[in-house]
Amino acid sequence: MNFQLNLLPIECSQSREQRRQATLWGASAIVVAVVLLILQQMINLFICQFSDRYQKSNESIAHISSMNEQMLKQQASIVLMQANLKTSADLEQSNVPLALLQVVGDCCGALEGNIRLQSLRMDETLNSNYPGQKTKTRLRKQLTLVGSGLSDDAVSTFVGLLQASKVFQQVELQSSQAQNEQQFSQRLFQIRCSQ
Repeated sequence: MNFQLNLLPIECSQSREQRRQATLWGASAIVVAVVLLILQQMINLFICQFSDRYQKSNESIAHISSMNEQMLKQQASIVLMQANLKTSADLEQSNVPLALLQVVGDCCGALEGNIRLQSLRMDETLNSNYPGQKTKTRLRKQLTLVGSGLSDDAVSTFVGLLQASKVFQQVELQSSQAQNEQQFSQRLFQIRCSQ
């Protein structure tokens, strides 16, 4: 049997145990503090790396965003070009005499951009109601103009200029309606000119 006999007083033995515990807990606290400090440094390093990557990705996204804006502007420009090409194709008809196109162009030009033609069409119709002709029927050429004007005055002035040109026997405003578009209003019209 092995006995251990402690001849020191109990206070001494408790004090010794407390010092041993304090040394143990102190060393543990220092180890934990060092580990936490290392973890904090690693976290700070990851935050810096993430911040750099985030900034680089924002810079690349800004470039992509500006390219997207440029692409949208290009698409709007393409739509406008297609509309202009369609208008040009509608205005360029081989069966409309050049002299008539010149008269219509001069009338539009006299209004300094207040009238914009979208299409024109030349048709031939039978007509027996010419003045001085009672029974004869005759092919009558009619030019139909479709476009827009900035105001009622611009449209009526355009009709007046077509009548004053003496190229057409009759100029008739078939329809005129208001259309609001992007903070200004305009008049859509259709005019029939007969020869």
